[in-house]
Amino acid sequence: MNRREEILQAARALAAEHGVAALSVRAVAARAGIGASTLRHHFPAQRDLYDAVVAELFDPGLGDLRIEDRRVDPLERLLECVGQFLPAEDAPPALGGWFALHAASAGPGSTEQGRALVAAVDASSRASTVRWIDLLAEEGVLRRGPLEQHVELILALVDGLRLRMLVPGSGTTPGRALEVLAAALERAVIRD
Repeated sequence: MNRREEILQAARALAAEHGVAALSVRAVAARAGIGASTLRHHFPAQRDLYDAVVAELFDPGLGDLRIEDRRVDPLERLLECVGQFLPAEDAPPALGGWFALHAASAGPGSTEQGRALVAAVDASSRASTVRWIDLLAEEGVLRRGPLEQHVELILALVDGLRLRMLVPGSGTTPGRALEVLAAALERAVIRD
């Protein structure tokens, strides 16, 4: 295993044990058994480290799936892609991690690391969503309106559904959230 991977492994372990807010250059370097200057050689800016960890922790395997396959219904393709932002039926810890990440970025316990991580997650989610919307716009299958408005709607809906899943007794399961997402995409994003 190369040094960069050792650093990322230490960062993943630290995040799993103490949450993403615990990721600092010193803490990760200590966990990896190296000096901060060695860590900075592989990750010159703290943001580089955060971005690498976030890419692995919060967007594992996030892909374009069949978004370019025009033989498949556009709604189905977009739902497959956007549905990746929701936790799987058997993965409630992912939802808790999402909430913990956001809690570390706002409120009395917020940290600079938490804010940087949320910014990195948001940038990654937004970039994926923009890519999918751009592809569907080229096909002419979107409802009228600015593309950025479609992106904002999708991201706000996903965030809201994740929050609903955290509310005890809401009845919003990952499966139900996917149904709501499909209905919203059909009514507001994909053209009839």
